[in-house]
Amino acid sequence: APGQRRRRAQWRLAQQFRAARLRRASWCGFVHSLDLGRVRKLSLAPRLLAIDRACTVGCLRLWHHVAEEVSCSRQLHKDAVMQWFVVLCASCLDVWRRWLTRRHAKRLRQRQARALFEAAERRAAARLLLWRFDERR
Repeated sequence: APGQRRRRAQWRLAQQFRAARLRRASWCGFVHSLDLGRVRKLSLAPRLLAIDRACTVGCLRLWHHVAEEVSCSRQLHKDAVMQWFVVLCASCLDVWRRWLTRRHAKRLRQRQARALFEAAERRAAARLLLWRFDERR
């Protein structure tokens, strides 16, 4: 289990590193494209501006894809934590339910034993009274 946890942690770290690298690359490309766009607006033909605009749109799409992937990864992590929590809570509730059931059974046995004891005491007291009454006669 510890090795598996370490592998999971390494996998999560690798996913985060990959997402950060993709975000950084797409962001740098996006910023570079915008900087080039400003320069080209002043000196280049409209055809090059259209190509630049297409490149910018591509970078924006890539950025959107990376952001979506990070969001999906967060949601998966959240779902996994929720599943773990549900299993843990269900286990705790099951233990508590069994304890409560045993406690109710114990209380019921104690009440029955007390009722039997009181009945036996009453019968013993009645026998004693009858025996004393019989001795006096």
